[in-house]
Amino acid sequence: MTMYRTDSIKQLNYGRNMTSKQREMLDENVFCLRIPKGETIFMEKDKLRYLYFIKQGVFRFSKANEQGTQYITKLLGKGELMGRRSVITGHGAFVNAFAVTDTQVYALDKKVFLDFLNENHAFCLDVLKEFIADSKEDEDTQHLLNGNGKIINRLARLLRYLEHKFGRQGDGSLLAKLRREDMADILGTSSEYVIQLLGRLQKAGAIELKRSALWITSQKRLEGFC
Repeated sequence: MTMYRTDSIKQLNYGRNMTSKQREMLDENVFCLRIPKGETIFMEKDKLRYLYFIKQGVFRFSKANEQGTQYITKLLGKGELMGRRSVITGHGAFVNAFAVTDTQVYALDKKVFLDFLNENHAFCLDVLKEFIADSKEDEDTQHLLNGNGKIINRLARLLRYLEHKFGRQGDGSLLAKLRREDMADILGTSSEYVIQLLGRLQKAGAIELKRSALWITSQKRLEGFC
């Protein structure tokens, strides 16, 4: 984990309703972290000191069930916040936050964020609206992760979701490079079966695979599996 300073957060969704003084405080109190693929930025029940804002890369949220097995609850990318609920409630983190790709995040001291909420009604309303929007997205994501249908149907929907949410790299491959094991965790199956199904999608001309990279080569053919 590498730390460096930054001058501002131009992507911050709530910035439009910040006062000039709050913008100055933001610049003075924020810094940027580089988090390599495979590292965890915080764990479930950790007391968080910072609010994290994703500048680049993909994170996954996971929780432990009653048997102690981790299951993925959400995937997050550029422009999304991590730790907001924990910071506002004062409770420990509700999830584990794991870097799926090499990532960069902005970190803001929670006291500064909480002061913004107390001092600025419009800013507080923006945060509340984001909570509501996130709740709707969480419901949709949970439907994807736990929805009905054959595994291959859910895998096809997952690939379309990854493209829609995170986009593509310059060569056209999906930006979110999930391991076969990660896809299996999301879909509740084995990595061997995911490999088999990806091969079936490739044979059908819907996708192309090359090591960890994946291209959607035909939206129409992929939709046929959804």
